[in-house]
Amino acid sequence: MTNLKDAEPRRRGRITARQVELDGWRVTHVEFGAGARWRADAGAGAEWCDVPHRVVVLSGVLEVVLRTGASYRLHAGDVVDVPAGHDASTVGPQPCTFLELEDSSGG
Repeated sequence: MTNLKDAEPRRRGRITARQVELDGWRVTHVEFGAGARWRADAGAGAEWCDVPHRVVVLSGVLEVVLRTGASYRLHAGDVVDVPAGHDASTVGPQPCTFLELEDSSGG
């Protein structure tokens, strides 16, 4: 057993992540603080995040904008695959928290 609270936080601007690995799965707890935007806080000069993400939203609202121009909002309870080629930002005054799940077993 492992606990996300024990993981060292990684902060990039208004985005904080804590990550653990368990039985071939990487689980990351991410918090986009109020006003956070991936491009400005974590993108390091990139316009779009080119990594896909599988997420479970725990609280708040996150707006995802795709390179194609499409956009959608994620709310608590949503489980979604966010494709590569996106930007994301919080909506409203509350942070958005979510879990990101990634197969780290190489399979």
